[in-house]
Amino acid sequence: MTRGVVVRELSSIEEAREAAGLIDGIWGGTRIITPELMRALATHGGLVLGAFLDDRLAGAQVAFLGMVEGEVILHSHVTGVPPEHQHGGVGLALKGAQRAWCLARDIAAVTWTFDPLIARNAYFNLHKLGAVAVRFLPDFYGPMDDPFNAGHPTDRLEIRWEVGSERVEQAMSGRAQPVPQDAAPPLLDDEGGLPAPRPEATGQRLLVRVPSDYLLLRETDPAAAAAWREAVRRSLIEAFRRRYRAIGFARSGAYLLERT
Repeated sequence: MTRGVVVRELSSIEEAREAAGLIDGIWGGTRIITPELMRALATHGGLVLGAFLDDRLAGAQVAFLGMVEGEVILHSHVTGVPPEHQHGGVGLALKGAQRAWCLARDIAAVTWTFDPLIARNAYFNLHKLGAVAVRFLPDFYGPMDDPFNAGHPTDRLEIRWEVGSERVEQAMSGRAQPVPQDAAPPLLDDEGGLPAPRPEATGQRLLVRVPSDYLLLRETDPAAAAAWREAVRRSLIEAFRRRYRAIGFARSGAYLLERT
């Protein structure tokens, strides 16, 4: 999947400007991160990566060192791959290089956040990378004005990626087991395209379903999209309160939660 993709660290201000422009373009021209900040991070312990196809920039990723409960981690702030290069292994190559960088420095975990309603990102993060979602963060960034978030709550799931674990090794080598559609009772189900909460659901494992294409649903049926946003928020807040975490994502569009 990553054949032909070359990933390397970016350090010069010219490379930072190109990478910042690529990321801003993906977010509809909104300034996501400045070239100056990218250069500062790249030269002072952070990690700024570029993915190249035929010597042309096809993706970029920005991460910085952080500390969580006394543990040094790498926080992956933003990854951008333009539509013409998606589904071609660019994102996987960037994450693979990020993992290798951490392993070489004895950094055990990478964290990042993503919108829990975006099913394709959930599948990539939890299934293809073998990461685990450990916290739900309601309206984490507050109001944003880019095309993906404008006018909508910025709810996020926080990912923890244990880069040296057997789980991640299996996922990165394509050996992760798929999540069956009926793997557990649903805490949140789908009935006729609308969310159907099942608060009485219990067990070591539960499912939380989400729309297969939330961004399309937001355009075609805003009321249904808003209902899903609220239902997923309520379900995940309750699940994490009950000490569940998300350990997988089914192709059919459902999180697999497991009680810790």
